[in-house]
Amino acid sequence: MNREDNRLQVFFDGKPDADIRAELKSSGFRWAPSVGAWQRQLTDNAIRAADRLECIKPLSSEKPSQLQKKPSILQTMREQGEKVKTEPEKKAPSGRDAER
Repeated sequence: MNREDNRLQVFFDGKPDADIRAELKSSGFRWAPSVGAWQRQLTDNAIRAADRLECIKPLSSEKPSQLQKKPSILQTMREQGEKVKTEPEKKAPSGRDAER
């Protein structure tokens, strides 16, 4: 998990075979040549997708999510008592727009 770039990244020693690339693509991962990794936006769905990928299954038989221990972003906010916004706040028009 690359929290700074908000990406879930998968690195391989070499180029994965066609079947593995197809599996990654079907799970929403895209090749990012700038970082040399298969990646997608870091979300709870991305973590669940990684858990289902056989091509990155750890030898210890743990799921990738168990190795990373990242709680849900919304769950963390709720636990901290923060207000979870679903839509951005709308501002009242000002100046000329308010007169119309």
